[in-house]
Amino acid sequence: MGSRYLILIAATLLCIASPAPAATGSIVQLHPAVPVPSSCALTPVYGNTGRPWTPPYADAAPRFSRIRMVFSDSDRGPDGLAYAPLTTKSSYVSWNVNSGSVTMTAGSNRGVSFFRVFPAGIPQPLDFPSPGCWRLQVAQAGAVGYVTVWVRP
Repeated sequence: MGSRYLILIAATLLCIASPAPAATGSIVQLHPAVPVPSSCALTPVYGNTGRPWTPPYADAAPRFSRIRMVFSDSDRGPDGLAYAPLTTKSSYVSWNVNSGSVTMTAGSNRGVSFFRVFPAGIPQPLDFPSPGCWRLQVAQAGAVGYVTVWVRP
């Protein structure tokens, strides 16, 4: 009877210690699928080249802010290395942070700004009043980061 328990414990420990299957491919920097003026210094956007496919994301600067913007509904180009920039109406984004909510103040290169609060980790629609280059100041639990994005009509 004792050996049956040892076998069961050993099998359980083996299952616990076994890592989950790793994603194939690698993380690469993506490029916007539309032309962006050089005057708009975009925050780098990354994605994986393999499976399972994950949405593109941008880490806020400075990186130690540990704030990540995920382009929840962004399409990828046919080469897999391009991403669709945000649009003025209902682009879905989520903010990967430790917990709580994220406050965002957005400012455009045309002097337009707005403020928004997001729950952490839940995709939410984000509407911009106009297309162009937008700098997002994002704060969460004392950390502040910046993400610059191109918004198309």
